[in-house]
Amino acid sequence: MMTVAPTPRRSELDGLSALVTGGSRGLGLLLAARLARRGCRVTMAARDEEELRRGAAWVEQKTGTSVATAVCDVRDRGAVESAVRRTGDRHGGLDIVVANAGVIQVAPVASLDSGAFEDAMDTIFGGTVNTALAALPRLCLIGSVGGLLAVPHLLPYSCAKAAVGALGEGRCTHEACTAPAR
Repeated sequence: MMTVAPTPRRSELDGLSALVTGGSRGLGLLLAARLARRGCRVTMAARDEEELRRGAAWVEQKTGTSVATAVCDVRDRGAVESAVRRTGDRHGGLDIVVANAGVIQVAPVASLDSGAFEDAMDTIFGGTVNTALAALPRLCLIGSVGGLLAVPHLLPYSCAKAAVGALGEGRCTHEACTAPAR
């Protein structure tokens, strides 16, 4: 069972708005809960409406804070742009965007076809690119040690996370990375 460590409600994040892709489960769900607990007005985005509903209920139960949801497939640039725009409209602006959506196929590489790699790249890397383009400069990219070394039985995931790492490094040459925080 997942738990969220207690964190004070008041923080430097209090009152900010946040969008978390891949927010319905796993790390995204925990990040959404942590942001909500720290005072953010959170929107959780994911492909599956039912998972989003369950995830939002879990966050609300754990934090006592209600969260919004947005059904959004990060592989669809228009859907991501719409989710970013709607979240900003709902909260009078958008301060934080966490590009976390992903997929994991667990299998020996010999049993995979190119579709597993395409799915990982489309969701993890393509979804991150779509989110980055829609949300600059308010973006947090979620990397993984799997992007630094090839994890056995997770090769499509590792390849896609390595691409996200390169995007993050290249993004930091963008003026937003050197601008002072507000």
